[in-house]
Amino acid sequence: MARNGYGATAPYLGAPEVLIFQGAASPEVTHRMTARLAALLPGARRVVIAGGHMAPIFAPDAVVGAI
Repeated sequence: MARNGYGATAPYLGAPEVLIFQGAASPEVTHRMTARLAALLPGARRVVIAGGHMAPIFAPDAVVGAI
């Protein structure tokens, strides 16, 4: 049980999954950065999708599919 700051307790549900998106066409430094973040953050999942940083706009189906 975890305290919520107001004296009540609630069951701990765990940390939410962290989804890290990266475009396949992004610069190499971005590939290294997202791989490192995924390794450091508990529950993180790295997803590489076609395109660059505008993938949520130009490839929304890929983004929705990963979610």
